Amino acid sequence: MIQFSKMVYNNVDDLQVGMVPFMVQRWGYHNLKPLKNGDNVGFVVEKDDHVVVSFRGTQTLDNVRTDMNAQDEQGFHKGFYDALQSIWDDLIAALGLKKISHS
Repeated sequence: MIQFSKMVYNNVDDLQVGMVPFMVQRWGYHNLKPLKNGDNVGFVVEKDDHVVVSFRGTQTLDNVRTDMNAQDEQGFHKGFYDALQSIWDDLIAALGLKKISHS
């Protein structure tokens, strides 16, 4: 799992070609699905009976601004909640789920 958390910091284009898909397959995972909306970047991979969802942490000045927005939003850190909101539909699609309300 640590390797997935490191891989998500690669260039977004590298999530679809090169070392990332090679290593995902080598470790027995499949269905690599990149997620991106602005500075919010992550990916989903599957293996047998589980799914791994990996997101970048703080990397840019915009991410720092998001981190500083610590107001409560429905029990969550507002910065994290807003970042998740920005890719929610893509995440649901990547997981093969029907769109559900999350607000």
